[in-house]
Amino acid sequence: MGNTGVAVRETTARPGRSPHAVRADRSSGARMRTLIEVLALVVIAVLLIAGPLVSRSRAHASQEMSEMRTEAGDSLWAIARDHPIEGLSTLQTVEVIARTNGLDSANVSTGRTLSVPTSAMHTAVASN
Repeated sequence: MGNTGVAVRETTARPGRSPHAVRADRSSGARMRTLIEVLALVVIAVLLIAGPLVSRSRAHASQEMSEMRTEAGDSLWAIARDHPIEGLSTLQTVEVIARTNGLDSANVSTGRTLSVPTSAMHTAVASN
């Protein structure tokens, strides 16, 4: 018979495999590639988020500490403001002081000895 004008696409498969198996191999390869791309994006996002947190924790982990005795009217906020840690906010410094001294609230009693960050300002005054 003659040419009917219908294009027929021939698929070559490996011996013993159907054309459907070839198509399935291609789609699973595409899924794997998409999965790898998504995982790479997740890793990048985690690194972008965790990077600043790690550098902040290193900033206060290597922070020199000194001891001070609290006086009437002292608060952790005022102590943190007077003993700043470079790169941290006053609130973050309060959290470091509280954690370092095992405090579970912002209240400090008069006469208590606390470990506080030694700031560059206090170090310069002490050396003069």
